[in-house]
Amino acid sequence: MMGQFAARPGSPRAGNQVILYALTIVALKAVIFLLDPVPKFFFGDSYCYLETATTGWIPPDRSFTYGYFIKATTLLHNSLWPLMAARGIMGLGCALGLAYLLQRHLGSKAIWAGVMGILCVLEPIQLHYERAVMTECLSLLLLVLYLMACLRYLEGGGLGSLVVAQLLGVLLMSVRLSFLPMVLSFALVVPLMRAARRENPEMGPGLGMGRPSHRWRRGLVHLLVCMTLTWALHSGYKWCFGKLSGHPPGYAAATGNVLLATWAPVIKEGDFQDRTLGKRLLESSVFDPRDRRLRNDQLFSPGGLVHRLRELLPEEPKAEAVARGAALGALRRDPWGILGLGVQTLMDFFELE
Repeated sequence: MMGQFAARPGSPRAGNQVILYALTIVALKAVIFLLDPVPKFFFGDSYCYLETATTGWIPPDRSFTYGYFIKATTLLHNSLWPLMAARGIMGLGCALGLAYLLQRHLGSKAIWAGVMGILCVLEPIQLHYERAVMTECLSLLLLVLYLMACLRYLEGGGLGSLVVAQLLGVLLMSVRLSFLPMVLSFALVVPLMRAARRENPEMGPGLGMGRPSHRWRRGLVHLLVCMTLTWALHSGYKWCFGKLSGHPPGYAAATGNVLLATWAPVIKEGDFQDRTLGKRLLESSVFDPRDRRLRNDQLFSPGGLVHRLRELLPEEPKAEAVARGAALGALRRDPWGILGLGVQTLMDFFELE
């Protein structure tokens, strides 16, 4: 994997360096795990995943597949220790995968790719998520594998690489729904990028060789296969969610509530189909809807927008539809405001206070 640290790739010395590097990362992971093996919980995320694992309950606004992953890893033991061990192995996979991506696909010098892999082992947030009963560790490993499959396809891999990428993409999305836009856009962009590549004799046979018209014809075939597979996989996921949860087929059952709370600073009473209802809702929240730092309270806390909406409309499907309609109304009215809110949210992560 990292065969260019100081020797020619394929040489016995290079192979020994790969083994030594891998053993170093394994040893670091083992020492850190022994120093802090206690699982961490972040309620209510962790509660929802554990509830799925123990009772089969499907959360309306979080991953349900991760709950089944917990159940699979703890099936033989009434303990979270197997899960913690699995998470340590996944963290190891992230570190090795990062080094491989940097050196093999992005042209980084092997020594620097190795350093980044070791830093990934020691990175505090990564270490936290390896111990927290949350989805981040598994989703990061799936993200690394997904990017590896996409880059393998772009560099001359066959249609099989593209199929593997889409399978990994739907798994990634099922664990962390926030990756859905990336997975859907990559299903379109990656085949087109491959078809648009100029001739490169080093790529070997495939879409990177031959006349442009031939590459584009094959590229369009790959695009058709990719889009069809994406539609089938995502339709199957939505059907499974609906079947298990009792809700209509979809990616989640509470997307309207999440959007209502997330975009609250931009939403106005006119975005609601019933303006009177919108005014009552916005004025009744105990948290200022215009304050973007209170959006978590709008979603989860008593007195927040979602809680007030449920009081005004006790029927869950109707309340969800109203919330979704208001959020989409705000998006149509002020798309730049929504975009600006996203930028502000990103910048909030860099505040030192």
